[in-house]
Amino acid sequence: MIADALDGSGHDSRYLHPVLQRALAFLLETDFSKVEDGRIDIDGDRFYAQVMSLHTVPPEERLAEKHERCIDIHFLLEGEEDIGWKPHDGKEILHLAYDAEQDCTLYRELERERRIRLEPGMYMMLFPSDIHRPGLGGGERARKAVVKIASDLLQA
Repeated sequence: MIADALDGSGHDSRYLHPVLQRALAFLLETDFSKVEDGRIDIDGDRFYAQVMSLHTVPPEERLAEKHERCIDIHFLLEGEEDIGWKPHDGKEILHLAYDAEQDCTLYRELERERRIRLEPGMYMMLFPSDIHRPGLGGGERARKAVVKIASDLLQA
């Protein structure tokens, strides 16, 4: 997991794989104030963004998730959002076993889950080893873009 401000004041993207650099460049260069909620294809089904508006909820109202085949980059556009996170260690309480079509395993409870607060301009990059619980808060409105990248693109 990597969390940072997209302005580059922290993490140096030169050390990231070119596909991840391309994703961050897309987020930095896109004027999301002119983009409606919905899907934006970057490179078909293997590399795209989903722009969405949401109301945050307490953690007990949201399941945690883990993907096997994709990397998520959550980029906050408006509002505030907490994202719960922990590395997968096999001790999680399973809610729904892995669904290959959705590329998702769902979890109910996580021991030692950490909450990371995103503010506008911040992103959180989540890898297949990361369990995450997005959209957390106290009912605030937020807007974000989530870039989905097939993890095997990083092996090419």
